[in-house]
Amino acid sequence: MQITFQKRILILSALLFFVTCFVFLFLYNGTLNSKAKYQQAKKELHDKETEQRSAQFVINSAKSLGTADTLLDSHFIKSSDVVPFLDNIESLAQKSQILSEITSVDIAKDNRLLSVDLKVDGSFENIYKFVLLLENSPYIIRFTSGDVRKADNSKTGWTGKFKINLLSFANK
Repeated sequence: MQITFQKRILILSALLFFVTCFVFLFLYNGTLNSKAKYQQAKKELHDKETEQRSAQFVINSAKSLGTADTLLDSHFIKSSDVVPFLDNIESLAQKSQILSEITSVDIAKDNRLLSVDLKVDGSFENIYKFVLLLENSPYIIRFTSGDVRKADNSKTGWTGKFKINLLSFANK
């Protein structure tokens, strides 16, 4: 009878072992399938994020191009917009605390340059500051002549005459 009992325990143990192996293989296979689904979902998410970043990059590029286009247009003066340029020169003179007078404004024969003659009065430091501000203005200009002298009869101390050409001029 003991042999029969031992056989039963052995058969039951073997059966339990095979059932456990079957359950293990079933769960292992389910885990592999879940891992594959997870990897696929992760790849799809990564692709969507990349696509979204690309779309956002295109949108930002379009916005920056629009801004750059507007900025580029702001550097060029049309013949109808000469007054704001001259007003800019006057405001730079006020910021520099000098007196300025625009003595002449001329358009070159080829309609590609605007020539402006200036007369300024002030301290040497303020005239120098004005020249620096004018050079760093958003317009493309070239100084063709400049003369700064100590003024004999001026209470401000120094006087200067400048001739500048606006290179970013479009006579349209």
